[in-house]
Amino acid sequence: MIINLREEVENVLKKYKRKVSHIKYICNAEGYIPIADFMIAAEKFYYDNGYGEVCVDPTIKIVGKFWWMTRRTYDGKEWWEFHLKPKKPTLKAVDFMIKNTRKVWDEDGPSEEDLIPEGRGINVE
Repeated sequence: MIINLREEVENVLKKYKRKVSHIKYICNAEGYIPIADFMIAAEKFYYDNGYGEVCVDPTIKIVGKFWWMTRRTYDGKEWWEFHLKPKKPTLKAVDFMIKNTRKVWDEDGPSEEDLIPEGRGINVE
């Protein structure tokens, strides 16, 4: 489907109750892009966001206070993904260093055997 980049940006912002005036900065892999320059260029830019060739720089980020938008692509299909700054959880994480294990070590930490996958040995010379 042929769409206008500026309208697409404004529609995503509207969906999440934001406006262009809420944008703090725009950047890509090379550096920052003045907001006015981006919006003027986007107003003149029409592209097919369907499957095929990627048309919009996938490294562009539009950043606001406590939110940001990134470009996403899949097999040439393109869209904006909206992100909110995560809220700090109220619960303290208990198991945050090691996943997929239930082993608890004493204050000396794990032994060498604990670190070797079961059934595999090591050669010590």
